[in-house]
Order: sequence, then C-alpha cells, then structure tokens
Amino acid sequence: MITKKELNSRLIAKAYDKDGNEVNRDAQTIWFADNTAKEITFDFKDISKVTRYAIEIAEKVTIPIDITNSISTAGLRITRTTEKAEYNRFSLVSYIIADNNFNGRLIAKALDSKNREIGRGVVTVELLEDDAQEFTFNFPQGMNVENVAKITIEEKEKK
Repeated sequence: MITKKELNSRLIAKAYDKDGNEVNRDAQTIWFADNTAKEITFDFKDISKVTRYAIEIAEKVTIPIDITNSISTAGLRITRTTEKAEYNRFSLVSYIIADNNFNGRLIAKALDSKNREIGRGVVTVELLEDDAQEFTFNFPQGMNVENVAKITIEEKEKK
C-alpha cells in the first residue's frame, strides 16, 4: 500500500535474485487524490528467482495540455491549469483571462495515446474584458486517467 498526497508518478518495481542481479521489472503510472491510499500490483515473471524487490519513483507524471487557437481567437488566455484526481473523478482547473468580452462554452477533451477522445468536460464562461476567473472542467466519473495522453481545450462552437 502506497500513500502520498497529490502524487502522480510513474513507479518502477525492480526484482532482484539472491545475488543482487535485477531479474525483472514492472512499471505502473499512479494517480492519487488528497489523503487517499491505493494498492498497486506489480507483475513479475518467474517469481521463483526473486528474493527482494525495490520500488522507485521514475518520474512525476503530468498530462500535456494543448490550448487551441480558437481560445486566443476568442480573446481568452489560459495562464494556469492544474489537475485534480479524487475518488474516481478527474478534473482540470484552469485560470482564464478575458482580453475581450466573452460569453460561451469551452470544452476540454481527454485523448488517449491514439488521439481518440475518451472523456470531456465543458464549462460555460461569462467574462467581461479584463476579467479573470478559475473554471473547473469535470470529466466523466470513472474515466481512467491513466489512459489520458493529452488534453485539448477549445471553444465549443455556437449553434
């Protein structure tokens, strides 16, 4: 059981034989919410040779955010985004500044490694020129954040 506050990391488990030689490894990407614990299962092949193992944090994981041209064309700037994962729910909080009056909707799309959409969050933004505010894009409950390769944010077309 591993616990860590707001940890989004790639963990590597290394298995060693009795002579200290690495005989196998497995990796998992994990996402933690505040003050939660998550059980991680590593899969080692030929476990009979393993006498000890070690787990290390390989890298901090962040999801790339692609802010499309439609955002700047609409007179908006997104200066900060933070990811939140808690209790089987993933959210993206963005600080948005309006250079012009804006009344519309923005959509954040979660894409997998094959560029397929696997979830989306939509916010309604009403800002006057030179206003700014945080907005939260809530993605579908149960969306597996481990499958998200990138997120795009764009203006939702008006009908």
